[in-house]
Amino acid sequence: MLLCVLAFCHYHLEIAAKIFLTISLILVLTFTFDFPRALVFATIFASILAYVIVDERILLGYSFRVGFADLIVLLQICMFLIYRSVNPEKPGAKDVFVVPMVLFLIGVALSFSVATDRSVSFYYFCLLLSGYLFYRFIILVFNTEQDIKLLAFGSIAALVFVIVRAFVLIPATAQARAGIFLANRTGFVFSGPNGLAGILVLLLPFTFIVFHYRNLALKILMAVVFILGTYLLMRTYSRNGYISFIVSMLVMTAMLVRIKGKFVFVALFVIGVPMMLIGATFIMRLFSVTMFQLDPSALLRLIMWKSALNAFGSFPITGVGLGNFYYATRIVKIGFCHNFYLNTLAETGILGGLSLVVLLIMVFYKLSRAYRQLNDGFIKHLSVCLIGSWTSFSLNHIFDQVCFFIDRTAEMKFFWFLLGTTCVFLMYVRRLQSEALK
Repeated sequence: MLLCVLAFCHYHLEIAAKIFLTISLILVLTFTFDFPRALVFATIFASILAYVIVDERILLGYSFRVGFADLIVLLQICMFLIYRSVNPEKPGAKDVFVVPMVLFLIGVALSFSVATDRSVSFYYFCLLLSGYLFYRFIILVFNTEQDIKLLAFGSIAALVFVIVRAFVLIPATAQARAGIFLANRTGFVFSGPNGLAGILVLLLPFTFIVFHYRNLALKILMAVVFILGTYLLMRTYSRNGYISFIVSMLVMTAMLVRIKGKFVFVALFVIGVPMMLIGATFIMRLFSVTMFQLDPSALLRLIMWKSALNAFGSFPITGVGLGNFYYATRIVKIGFCHNFYLNTLAETGILGGLSLVVLLIMVFYKLSRAYRQLNDGFIKHLSVCLIGSWTSFSLNHIFDQVCFFIDRTAEMKFFWFLLGTTCVFLMYVRRLQSEALK
Protein backbone atom coordinates (compact mmCIF):
# COMPACT_ATOMS: atom_id res chain seq x y z
CA MET A 1 0.00 0.00 0.00
CA LEU A 2 2.83 2.39 0.86
CA LEU A 3 4.54 1.70 -2.49
CA CYS A 4 1.29 2.38 -4.32
CA VAL A 5 0.82 5.71 -2.55
CA LEU A 6 4.43 6.75 -3.16
CA ALA A 7 4.10 5.83 -6.83
CA PHE A 8 1.29 8.33 -7.28
CA CYS A 9 2.59 11.08 -4.98
CA HIS A 10 4.36 12.70 -7.93
CA TYR A 11 0.96 13.12 -9.60
CA HIS A 12 -0.81 14.93 -6.77
CA LEU A 13 -0.51 14.79 -3.00
CA GLU A 14 -4.30 14.97 -2.52
CA ILE A 15 -4.81 12.03 -4.87
CA ALA A 16 -2.22 10.03 -2.94
CA ALA A 17 -4.07 10.74 0.32
CA LYS A 18 -7.37 9.61 -1.21
CA ILE A 19 -5.73 6.42 -2.48
CA PHE A 20 -4.31 5.73 0.98
CA LEU A 21 -7.74 6.14 2.61
CA THR A 22 -9.42 4.05 -0.09
CA ILE A 23 -7.01 1.15 0.30
CA SER A 24 -7.31 1.33 4.09
CA LEU A 25 -11.10 1.15 3.90
CA ILE A 26 -11.01 -1.79 1.49
CA LEU A 27 -8.50 -3.67 3.67
CA VAL A 28 -10.66 -3.18 6.76
CA LEU A 29 -13.75 -4.40 4.92
CA THR A 30 -11.84 -7.33 3.46
CA PHE A 31 -10.73 -8.57 6.88
CA THR A 32 -14.22 -8.03 8.28
CA PHE A 33 -16.00 -10.34 5.81
CA ASP A 34 -15.25 -13.86 4.62
CA PHE A 35 -13.42 -14.48 1.36
CA PRO A 36 -14.57 -14.37 -1.44
CA ARG A 37 -17.52 -12.20 -0.44
CA ALA A 38 -15.01 -9.69 0.88
CA LEU A 39 -13.76 -9.30 -2.69
CA VAL A 40 -17.28 -8.60 -3.88
CA PHE A 41 -17.89 -6.04 -1.16
CA ALA A 42 -14.57 -4.34 -1.86
CA THR A 43 -15.22 -4.36 -5.60
CA ILE A 44 -18.62 -2.70 -5.26
CA PHE A 45 -17.24 0.11 -3.16
CA ALA A 46 -14.09 0.51 -5.20
CA SER A 47 -16.10 0.78 -8.41
CA ILE A 48 -17.94 3.75 -6.94
CA LEU A 49 -14.89 5.74 -5.83
CA ALA A 50 -13.22 6.22 -9.22
CA TYR A 51 -10.49 8.72 -8.39
CA VAL A 52 -8.85 9.84 -11.62
CA ILE A 53 -5.11 9.17 -11.82
CA VAL A 54 -4.47 9.14 -15.59
CA ASP A 55 -5.80 11.62 -18.13
CA GLU A 56 -4.76 10.82 -21.69
CA ARG A 57 -6.31 12.66 -24.64
CA ILE A 58 -7.15 10.26 -27.43
CA LEU A 59 -10.02 12.20 -29.05
CA LEU A 60 -9.85 15.90 -29.78
CA GLY A 61 -11.61 17.60 -26.90
CA TYR A 62 -12.01 14.39 -24.89
CA SER A 63 -9.91 12.48 -22.39
CA PHE A 64 -9.52 8.83 -21.57
CA ARG A 65 -9.68 8.67 -17.78
CA VAL A 66 -8.53 5.76 -15.68
CA GLY A 67 -9.59 5.90 -12.05
CA PHE A 68 -8.02 4.05 -9.16
CA ALA A 69 -11.27 2.08 -8.95
CA ASP A 70 -10.57 0.63 -12.41
CA LEU A 71 -7.35 -0.88 -11.11
CA ILE A 72 -9.07 -2.22 -7.99
CA VAL A 73 -11.76 -3.95 -10.06
CA LEU A 74 -9.15 -5.66 -12.23
CA LEU A 75 -7.16 -6.62 -9.12
CA GLN A 76 -10.25 -8.18 -7.52
CA ILE A 77 -10.96 -10.10 -10.73
CA CYS A 78 -7.40 -11.49 -10.73
CA MET A 79 -7.76 -12.50 -7.08
CA PHE A 80 -11.03 -14.23 -7.86
CA LEU A 81 -9.45 -16.13 -10.76
CA ILE A 82 -6.76 -17.33 -8.35
CA TYR A 83 -9.48 -18.38 -5.92
CA ARG A 84 -11.25 -20.30 -8.70
CA SER A 85 -8.03 -22.05 -9.70
CA VAL A 86 -7.48 -23.42 -6.18
CA ASN A 87 -11.19 -24.21 -5.68
CA PRO A 88 -12.20 -25.93 -8.94
CA GLU A 89 -15.15 -27.69 -7.26
CA LYS A 90 -17.07 -24.39 -7.00
CA PRO A 91 -19.71 -24.48 -9.79
CA GLY A 92 -19.72 -21.79 -12.44
CA ALA A 93 -22.66 -19.61 -13.45
CA LYS A 94 -24.29 -19.52 -16.85
CA ASP A 95 -24.54 -16.09 -18.45
CA VAL A 96 -28.24 -15.40 -18.97
CA PHE A 97 -27.46 -12.73 -21.55
CA VAL A 98 -24.88 -14.63 -23.58
CA VAL A 99 -26.74 -14.19 -26.92
CA PRO A 100 -26.70 -10.36 -27.04
CA MET A 101 -23.14 -10.36 -25.68
CA VAL A 102 -21.93 -12.57 -28.54
CA LEU A 103 -23.80 -10.46 -31.10
CA PHE A 104 -22.24 -7.30 -29.73
CA LEU A 105 -18.71 -8.73 -29.80
CA ILE A 106 -19.18 -9.80 -33.42
CA GLY A 107 -20.37 -6.27 -34.27
CA VAL A 108 -17.34 -4.77 -32.50
CA ALA A 109 -14.96 -7.10 -34.34
CA LEU A 110 -16.44 -6.09 -37.70
CA SER A 111 -16.27 -2.38 -36.82
CA PHE A 112 -12.48 -2.53 -36.32
CA SER A 113 -12.07 -3.12 -40.06
CA VAL A 114 -13.34 0.37 -41.00
CA ALA A 115 -12.44 2.43 -37.91
CA THR A 116 -10.70 5.71 -38.72
CA ASP A 117 -8.71 5.56 -35.48
CA ARG A 118 -8.22 1.97 -34.32
CA SER A 119 -6.38 3.09 -31.19
CA VAL A 120 -9.58 4.78 -29.99
CA SER A 121 -11.52 1.61 -30.77
CA PHE A 122 -8.96 -0.41 -28.84
CA TYR A 123 -9.15 1.90 -25.79
CA TYR A 124 -12.94 1.73 -25.81
CA PHE A 125 -12.92 -2.04 -26.28
CA CYS A 126 -10.63 -2.42 -23.25
CA LEU A 127 -13.09 -0.36 -21.21
CA LEU A 128 -15.98 -2.57 -22.31
CA LEU A 129 -13.95 -5.70 -21.65
CA SER A 130 -13.09 -4.61 -18.11
CA GLY A 131 -16.78 -3.87 -17.53
CA TYR A 132 -17.76 -7.29 -18.84
CA LEU A 133 -15.20 -8.94 -16.57
CA PHE A 134 -16.69 -7.02 -13.64
CA TYR A 135 -20.12 -8.33 -14.68
CA ARG A 136 -18.85 -11.92 -14.92
CA PHE A 137 -17.14 -11.52 -11.56
CA ILE A 138 -20.48 -10.61 -9.95
CA ILE A 139 -22.47 -13.47 -11.42
CA LEU A 140 -19.80 -16.05 -10.56
CA VAL A 141 -19.57 -15.02 -6.90
CA PHE A 142 -23.19 -14.49 -5.83
CA ASN A 143 -25.30 -17.61 -5.23
CA THR A 144 -27.75 -17.11 -2.37
CA GLU A 145 -30.65 -14.81 -1.47
CA GLN A 146 -28.37 -13.21 1.12
CA ASP A 147 -25.96 -12.30 -1.68
CA ILE A 148 -28.79 -10.72 -3.69
CA LYS A 149 -29.75 -8.64 -0.66
CA LEU A 150 -26.12 -7.52 -0.40
CA LEU A 151 -26.24 -6.38 -4.05
CA ALA A 152 -29.53 -4.53 -3.54
CA PHE A 153 -28.34 -2.69 -0.45
CA GLY A 154 -24.96 -2.15 -2.13
CA SER A 155 -26.86 -0.13 -4.75
CA ILE A 156 -28.46 1.95 -2.00
CA ALA A 157 -25.05 2.43 -0.36
CA ALA A 158 -23.74 3.64 -3.71
CA LEU A 159 -26.64 6.10 -3.92
CA VAL A 160 -25.82 7.42 -0.44
CA PHE A 161 -22.17 7.81 -1.41
CA VAL A 162 -23.12 9.72 -4.56
CA ILE A 163 -25.47 12.03 -2.63
CA VAL A 164 -22.93 12.81 0.08
CA ARG A 165 -20.15 13.40 -2.41
CA ALA A 166 -22.36 15.58 -4.62
CA PHE A 167 -23.59 17.78 -1.77
CA VAL A 168 -20.02 18.34 -0.63
CA LEU A 169 -18.99 19.35 -4.15
CA ILE A 170 -22.03 21.43 -5.20
CA PRO A 171 -20.58 24.68 -6.59
CA ALA A 172 -21.52 28.12 -5.34
CA THR A 173 -20.25 30.21 -8.22
CA ALA A 174 -20.86 33.91 -8.75
CA GLN A 175 -23.04 33.04 -11.74
CA ALA A 176 -25.18 30.75 -9.60
CA ARG A 177 -25.56 33.39 -6.88
CA ALA A 178 -26.62 35.86 -9.56
CA GLY A 179 -29.39 33.49 -10.62
CA ILE A 180 -28.18 32.82 -14.16
CA PHE A 181 -30.18 29.93 -15.66
CA LEU A 182 -28.39 26.55 -15.40
CA ALA A 183 -25.29 28.18 -13.87
CA ASN A 184 -25.52 26.05 -10.72
CA ARG A 185 -25.95 22.63 -12.33
CA THR A 186 -24.20 19.98 -10.27
CA GLY A 187 -21.48 18.44 -12.39
CA PHE A 188 -18.57 17.47 -10.18
CA VAL A 189 -19.56 13.94 -9.19
CA PHE A 190 -19.24 12.33 -12.60
CA SER A 191 -18.52 13.65 -16.07
CA GLY A 192 -21.24 16.31 -15.81
CA PRO A 193 -24.81 16.99 -14.68
CA ASN A 194 -26.30 14.59 -17.23
CA GLY A 195 -23.92 11.88 -16.06
CA LEU A 196 -24.98 12.49 -12.47
CA ALA A 197 -28.67 12.43 -13.44
CA GLY A 198 -28.18 9.16 -15.32
CA ILE A 199 -26.67 7.46 -12.28
CA LEU A 200 -29.28 8.87 -9.88
CA VAL A 201 -32.22 7.56 -11.91
CA LEU A 202 -30.47 4.20 -12.11
CA LEU A 203 -30.03 3.93 -8.32
CA LEU A 204 -33.11 5.70 -6.91
CA PRO A 205 -35.51 2.82 -7.74
CA PHE A 206 -33.63 0.55 -5.33
CA THR A 207 -34.86 2.64 -2.40
CA PHE A 208 -38.30 1.12 -3.03
CA ILE A 209 -37.13 -2.17 -1.56
CA VAL A 210 -38.16 -0.53 1.71
CA PHE A 211 -41.80 -1.34 0.90
CA HIS A 212 -40.97 -4.94 1.76
CA TYR A 213 -40.04 -4.05 5.36
CA ARG A 214 -42.17 -2.97 8.33
CA ASN A 215 -39.31 -1.33 10.24
CA LEU A 216 -40.29 2.32 10.77
CA ALA A 217 -36.71 3.56 11.28
CA LEU A 218 -35.65 1.94 7.99
CA LYS A 219 -38.61 3.52 6.19
CA ILE A 220 -37.72 6.98 7.50
CA LEU A 221 -34.06 6.57 6.60
CA MET A 222 -34.90 5.40 3.08
CA ALA A 223 -37.38 8.25 2.63
CA VAL A 224 -34.64 10.74 3.52
CA VAL A 225 -32.28 9.15 1.00
CA PHE A 226 -35.01 9.20 -1.64
CA ILE A 227 -35.87 12.88 -1.05
CA LEU A 228 -32.22 13.98 -1.05
CA GLY A 229 -31.58 12.01 -4.24
CA THR A 230 -34.63 13.59 -5.88
CA TYR A 231 -33.48 17.07 -4.85
CA LEU A 232 -30.04 16.37 -6.26
CA LEU A 233 -31.65 15.20 -9.50
CA MET A 234 -33.53 18.50 -9.61
CA ARG A 235 -30.22 20.36 -9.33
CA THR A 236 -28.91 18.67 -12.49
CA TYR A 237 -31.66 20.26 -14.66
CA SER A 238 -31.51 17.16 -16.84
CA ARG A 239 -34.68 16.86 -18.93
CA ASN A 240 -34.08 13.23 -19.82
CA GLY A 241 -33.30 12.53 -16.16
CA TYR A 242 -36.62 14.06 -15.10
CA ILE A 243 -38.66 12.17 -17.68
CA SER A 244 -37.04 8.77 -17.12
CA PHE A 245 -37.30 9.20 -13.34
CA ILE A 246 -41.02 10.05 -13.34
CA VAL A 247 -41.92 7.29 -15.81
CA SER A 248 -40.02 4.69 -13.77
CA MET A 249 -41.84 5.90 -10.63
CA LEU A 250 -45.19 5.46 -12.38
CA VAL A 251 -44.25 1.95 -13.52
CA MET A 252 -43.16 0.94 -10.02
CA THR A 253 -46.29 2.50 -8.51
CA ALA A 254 -48.52 0.32 -10.70
CA MET A 255 -46.53 -2.78 -9.72
CA LEU A 256 -46.45 -1.97 -6.00
CA VAL A 257 -50.19 -1.33 -5.92
CA ARG A 258 -50.74 -4.89 -7.15
CA ILE A 259 -48.57 -6.16 -4.30
CA LYS A 260 -49.59 -3.84 -1.48
CA GLY A 261 -53.02 -2.64 -2.54
CA LYS A 262 -52.41 0.74 -0.84
CA PHE A 263 -52.69 3.03 -3.81
CA VAL A 264 -52.98 6.34 -1.93
CA PHE A 265 -49.92 5.78 0.24
CA VAL A 266 -47.76 4.45 -2.56
CA ALA A 267 -48.87 7.15 -5.01
CA LEU A 268 -48.19 9.95 -2.52
CA PHE A 269 -44.69 8.70 -1.84
CA VAL A 270 -43.74 7.64 -5.33
CA ILE A 271 -45.32 10.46 -7.34
CA GLY A 272 -46.13 13.23 -4.86
CA VAL A 273 -42.66 13.78 -3.43
CA PRO A 274 -40.81 13.94 -6.77
CA MET A 275 -43.43 16.23 -8.35
CA MET A 276 -43.34 18.50 -5.31
CA LEU A 277 -39.57 18.87 -5.62
CA ILE A 278 -39.15 19.06 -9.39
CA GLY A 279 -42.60 20.12 -10.66
CA ALA A 280 -41.91 23.76 -11.57
CA THR A 281 -38.33 23.06 -12.57
CA PHE A 282 -39.43 20.17 -14.74
CA ILE A 283 -42.02 22.23 -16.62
CA MET A 284 -39.63 25.14 -17.17
CA ARG A 285 -36.81 22.89 -18.31
CA LEU A 286 -39.04 20.71 -20.51
CA PHE A 287 -40.46 23.63 -22.49
CA SER A 288 -36.99 25.09 -23.03
CA VAL A 289 -36.47 22.29 -25.56
CA THR A 290 -38.12 24.46 -28.23
CA MET A 291 -36.04 27.57 -27.49
CA PHE A 292 -32.96 26.83 -29.57
CA GLN A 293 -31.52 30.33 -29.10
CA LEU A 294 -31.49 30.01 -25.30
CA ASP A 295 -30.83 26.28 -25.14
CA PRO A 296 -29.06 24.89 -28.23
CA SER A 297 -28.55 21.42 -26.70
CA ALA A 298 -31.89 20.17 -28.08
CA LEU A 299 -31.02 21.32 -31.60
CA LEU A 300 -27.56 19.76 -31.24
CA ARG A 301 -29.15 16.41 -30.37
CA LEU A 302 -31.31 16.50 -33.49
CA ILE A 303 -28.24 17.21 -35.62
CA MET A 304 -26.28 14.40 -33.96
CA TRP A 305 -29.13 11.90 -34.38
CA LYS A 306 -29.28 12.68 -38.09
CA SER A 307 -25.51 12.27 -38.32
CA ALA A 308 -25.77 8.86 -36.63
CA LEU A 309 -28.43 7.71 -39.09
CA ASN A 310 -26.30 8.94 -42.00
CA ALA A 311 -23.27 7.08 -40.62
CA PHE A 312 -25.27 3.88 -40.29
CA GLY A 313 -26.62 4.33 -43.83
CA SER A 314 -23.05 4.56 -45.13
CA PHE A 315 -21.79 1.53 -43.16
CA PRO A 316 -24.82 -0.62 -42.23
CA ILE A 317 -22.86 -3.86 -41.68
CA THR A 318 -19.70 -2.70 -39.94
CA GLY A 319 -20.59 0.72 -38.59
CA VAL A 320 -17.98 3.50 -38.55
CA GLY A 321 -15.92 1.87 -35.81
CA LEU A 322 -16.23 1.49 -32.06
CA GLY A 323 -15.70 4.90 -30.42
CA ASN A 324 -15.28 6.54 -33.83
CA PHE A 325 -18.52 8.52 -34.12
CA TYR A 326 -16.43 11.70 -33.74
CA TYR A 327 -14.85 11.07 -37.15
CA ALA A 328 -18.21 10.39 -38.82
CA THR A 329 -19.73 13.79 -38.00
CA ARG A 330 -19.34 16.70 -40.40
CA ILE A 331 -21.38 19.65 -39.12
CA VAL A 332 -20.58 19.48 -35.39
CA LYS A 333 -17.61 17.52 -34.08
CA ILE A 334 -18.60 15.62 -30.94
CA GLY A 335 -17.69 12.16 -29.65
CA PHE A 336 -21.19 10.71 -29.25
CA CYS A 337 -24.67 11.49 -30.54
CA HIS A 338 -26.57 11.71 -27.21
CA ASN A 339 -28.56 8.59 -28.05
CA PHE A 340 -27.12 5.26 -26.94
CA TYR A 341 -29.16 3.24 -29.43
CA LEU A 342 -28.37 5.34 -32.51
CA ASN A 343 -24.75 5.68 -31.43
CA THR A 344 -24.34 1.88 -31.11
CA LEU A 345 -26.02 1.41 -34.48
CA ALA A 346 -23.71 3.97 -36.11
CA GLU A 347 -20.49 2.64 -34.56
CA THR A 348 -21.00 -1.14 -34.64
CA GLY A 349 -23.55 -1.61 -37.43
CA ILE A 350 -26.66 -3.74 -37.49
CA LEU A 351 -25.25 -6.49 -35.24
CA GLY A 352 -24.20 -4.08 -32.50
CA GLY A 353 -27.51 -2.24 -32.62
CA LEU A 354 -29.49 -5.48 -32.74
CA SER A 355 -27.62 -6.87 -29.74
CA LEU A 356 -28.68 -3.86 -27.66
CA VAL A 357 -32.35 -4.33 -28.60
CA VAL A 358 -32.18 -8.07 -27.87
CA LEU A 359 -30.56 -7.39 -24.47
CA LEU A 360 -33.26 -4.95 -23.36
CA ILE A 361 -36.07 -7.18 -24.63
CA MET A 362 -34.61 -10.12 -22.69
CA VAL A 363 -34.19 -8.01 -19.53
CA PHE A 364 -37.77 -6.71 -19.48
CA TYR A 365 -39.32 -10.02 -20.55
CA LYS A 366 -37.50 -12.10 -17.93
CA LEU A 367 -38.01 -9.56 -15.13
CA SER A 368 -41.72 -9.15 -15.94
CA ARG A 369 -42.21 -12.91 -15.98
CA ALA A 370 -40.41 -13.24 -12.64
CA TYR A 371 -42.61 -10.49 -11.17
CA ARG A 372 -45.77 -12.34 -12.23
CA GLN A 373 -44.61 -15.73 -10.98
CA LEU A 374 -43.08 -14.78 -7.62
CA ASN A 375 -45.00 -14.64 -4.36
CA ASP A 376 -44.92 -11.55 -2.17
CA GLY A 377 -41.55 -11.14 -0.49
CA PHE A 378 -38.13 -9.55 -0.82
CA ILE A 379 -37.40 -11.07 -4.22
CA LYS A 380 -40.71 -9.86 -5.70
CA HIS A 381 -40.08 -6.33 -4.42
CA LEU A 382 -36.57 -6.46 -5.86
CA SER A 383 -38.06 -7.34 -9.26
CA VAL A 384 -40.03 -4.07 -9.04
CA CYS A 385 -36.83 -2.13 -8.28
CA LEU A 386 -34.95 -3.77 -11.16
CA ILE A 387 -37.73 -3.05 -13.64
CA GLY A 388 -37.83 0.57 -12.45
CA SER A 389 -34.06 0.91 -12.83
CA TRP A 390 -34.05 -0.60 -16.33
CA THR A 391 -36.96 1.65 -17.31
CA SER A 392 -34.91 4.67 -16.25
CA PHE A 393 -31.87 3.37 -18.12
CA SER A 394 -33.81 2.72 -21.34
CA LEU A 395 -35.55 6.11 -21.41
CA ASN A 396 -32.58 8.18 -20.23
CA HIS A 397 -30.34 6.73 -22.94
CA ILE A 398 -32.72 7.83 -25.69
CA PHE A 399 -31.46 11.38 -25.08
CA ASP A 400 -27.99 10.74 -23.70
CA GLN A 401 -25.16 8.22 -23.43
CA VAL A 402 -24.35 8.17 -19.75
CA CYS A 403 -23.00 4.63 -19.29
CA PHE A 404 -21.29 4.13 -22.65
CA PHE A 405 -18.72 6.66 -23.73
CA ILE A 406 -14.96 6.58 -23.75
CA ASP A 407 -14.81 9.60 -21.41
CA ARG A 408 -17.11 8.08 -18.78
CA THR A 409 -15.35 5.20 -17.06
CA ALA A 410 -17.02 5.72 -13.67
CA GLU A 411 -20.56 5.74 -15.07
CA MET A 412 -19.96 2.64 -17.18
CA LYS A 413 -19.48 0.42 -14.13
CA PHE A 414 -23.01 1.11 -12.93
CA PHE A 415 -24.45 -0.46 -16.08
CA TRP A 416 -22.40 -3.63 -15.63
CA PHE A 417 -23.28 -3.70 -11.95
CA LEU A 418 -27.00 -3.40 -12.78
CA LEU A 419 -26.72 -6.10 -15.45
CA GLY A 420 -24.84 -8.39 -13.05
CA THR A 421 -27.43 -7.87 -10.30
CA THR A 422 -30.20 -8.65 -12.81
CA CYS A 423 -28.46 -11.81 -13.99
CA VAL A 424 -27.90 -13.05 -10.42
CA PHE A 425 -31.54 -12.30 -9.60
CA LEU A 426 -32.80 -14.25 -12.63
CA MET A 427 -30.55 -17.22 -11.87
CA TYR A 428 -31.86 -17.30 -8.29
CA VAL A 429 -35.49 -17.13 -9.49
CA ARG A 430 -34.81 -20.00 -11.90
CA ARG A 431 -33.34 -22.02 -9.03
CA LEU A 432 -36.42 -21.32 -6.88
CA GLN A 433 -38.71 -22.49 -9.67
CA SER A 434 -36.66 -25.66 -10.20
CA GLU A 435 -36.83 -26.48 -6.48
CA ALA A 436 -40.60 -25.89 -6.47
CA LEU A 437 -41.08 -28.42 -9.28
CA LYS A 438 -39.22 -31.17 -7.42
